[in-house]
Amino acid sequence: MDTTTQTVYYVCLFSRGSTAVTWQFRDSVLVITLVGKHSFEEPIQAVTDAIGDPQFHPGTSLLFDSRKSEAKRSAEDVRARAHWMVSLVPQGISARFAIVISSQLHQYGLARMLGIHLDLQGLILGIFTDFEEAMRWLTAKAAQANGN
Repeated sequence: MDTTTQTVYYVCLFSRGSTAVTWQFRDSVLVITLVGKHSFEEPIQAVTDAIGDPQFHPGTSLLFDSRKSEAKRSAEDVRARAHWMVSLVPQGISARFAIVISSQLHQYGLARMLGIHLDLQGLILGIFTDFEEAMRWLTAKAAQANGN
């Protein structure tokens, strides 16, 4: 029987009515949850705060849960987000990222565009519509990297 425990650390960072950006650690994964029409900067601030938290450890994977996001992003926004994500790797974030999206086609298109930009920099983005599947994908790869 697996006796591993899951550490969950939750912080609500921004909340304005029906808009929120939150972060939490779930084992070796930093989960950023995006709700409503959040700003471009709010997820950046959430990740910055999480990296500064004592529970952050090098090799932590990053998962964006965008299923409830209503933010409208341009192609330039996606390029800027990819550039920022590349800058996270030297700060200790894993080079494997995941994004969970709704079934809306525009979210899939933007996620694919983000994945291409990351791929060109040697990073990997997994795109999912199921949160638990994304978590399994990230944690399985982390376990393999640690020799488990």
